[in-house]
Amino acid sequence: FQARLQLMKYDGALSAQRKALYALRNQLLEESAEDLTEHVQELASLAARDVSREWPGNDWLDEDFDALGLKATLKETFDVTAPVLGWVHQEDLEPAQMRERVAELVAERSVQWLTPLPVASVREVLLRTLDVQWVEHLTRLEELKSAIGLRSMAQENPVFAFTRESKRLFTDIKTGWAFAAAQEVKARATLPAAMAGDAQAATDVQALCVTETVQAVSAIVKLNYRATLALGHAVTEQLGA
Repeated sequence: FQARLQLMKYDGALSAQRKALYALRNQLLEESAEDLTEHVQELASLAARDVSREWPGNDWLDEDFDALGLKATLKETFDVTAPVLGWVHQEDLEPAQMRERVAELVAERSVQWLTPLPVASVREVLLRTLDVQWVEHLTRLEELKSAIGLRSMAQENPVFAFTRESKRLFTDIKTGWAFAAAQEVKARATLPAAMAGDAQAATDVQALCVTETVQAVSAIVKLNYRATLALGHAVTEQLGA
């Protein structure tokens, strides 16, 4: 009975999070194309801020700050070209200002990602990546439940500790969702271009193979022609002898 009571208390701590997530899912299901675009921009901005915040030595005065490395990471992660060196040496921006510039650039780029994608595809990406984050959150909470009982040894109420830790973990869902959604939207947007590039490359290779085959056949024909001429001359000389 005590074990079931404890589980009910844990579930009570989760109920607010569950309601918040279901409300968000319902909102995504009902959003218009314009609202979905704003949502993707918000998530892309959040992911960009998180990446720039976590960059080692993100203080300009820090000798470990790697401006070129940050620029390369933003290009690889979000396909944006950020003038990081100009922000540092010409505009003398603070780290917080830099993060806002990065967020603005990525938000603008995310609108371009959405251009070739149908609304249903964008909605599906947002819902699926959110569901993945929720499942991972529940998995972490199960692990937390199995270990939270030890808090009682430190004279701490396990239910209070679980509630506090679960709220902290819940705030991480949006950051993880932002990064996953931005990456998948970008991947889907760039896939047709990549496929077109692959198709063009395949066409170029095929054309090259045809050209090389024609050249090889032509060379064989020339060799056969020369061999035929040489044989004709040899026969003529032999008959003349």
